[in-house]
Amino acid sequence: MYVRSRRGFKGPRRNGTNGTNGTPGKASSVSGTVDRSCPLVNPGAARGPSNVPSGLATPPDHRLQTLPRAVDPLLFDIGQELVSFEPKAPPPGLDLRERCIEAFYYHFYPAHPFILPRDALFKLRKEKPIDHLEAAMRYVGSFYVPQAPNVALGLEAERTVYHADCPKDGFRVQAMLILTIGLDGYTYQEKALQILVDAQDLALEFGMNKREFAFINGNGSDLLEESWRRTWWEMYIVDGMIAGVHQKSTFRMKEIPADVGLPCEEKDFASGVSCEPMSFGSED
Repeated sequence: MYVRSRRGFKGPRRNGTNGTNGTPGKASSVSGTVDRSCPLVNPGAARGPSNVPSGLATPPDHRLQTLPRAVDPLLFDIGQELVSFEPKAPPPGLDLRERCIEAFYYHFYPAHPFILPRDALFKLRKEKPIDHLEAAMRYVGSFYVPQAPNVALGLEAERTVYHADCPKDGFRVQAMLILTIGLDGYTYQEKALQILVDAQDLALEFGMNKREFAFINGNGSDLLEESWRRTWWEMYIVDGMIAGVHQKSTFRMKEIPADVGLPCEEKDFASGVSCEPMSFGSED
């Protein structure tokens, strides 16, 4: 798993120190005490002139951090590499809510590519309502759009995924997982953990930990099947991060029996190429 370098990180200070026995000017060792307040995503990152998302939300290539107009993201296609983008001119009159969706894909998605790629999801949203997923995407995307009302969008997302009429489906699990990461980024760690646990309960209720779930719920789409597999493993990773960094949970996912296939290559998923899922112990 990609781990971002913490060079240049400036953590909380007290009385002019960096937390090293009261000695000013000394940075903590990499092997020293873990910063348990470190969020999974830094929602304020895109607002400052030199900040970039940190933690799990960091794109695995610094080229993404220097793309032009970070607070007004361009539309893009993912090419043969996860970080290979072909910017397009944004459509005229794009409203704020849609800008948040685009910002989600531009800033957040490269580090968390588990829901459908942009073009596939935009096609899906024309065929069936996925309001709960879109609400969570808008919330996280709003972190990178300065004028977006992220608090209001967060409340809207939370209400949507917990509404009595919200479908019990994999898209709801995806929405709750995105919401978990976003809330953790705002240091709402207790609420984030509760939503993660609820997402796990829901996923287990309809057997998302079983290999056949992806096939049964893929609607004949290899891309959607891959998205379901990626969702399970994203939930596993996030649970492990919360357990290890915050020490707020017991890494529940580690104890859950699962035979879900492993994710395919990023470039294959992005381009929609069909691939046979691998499993632990599989050979090339």
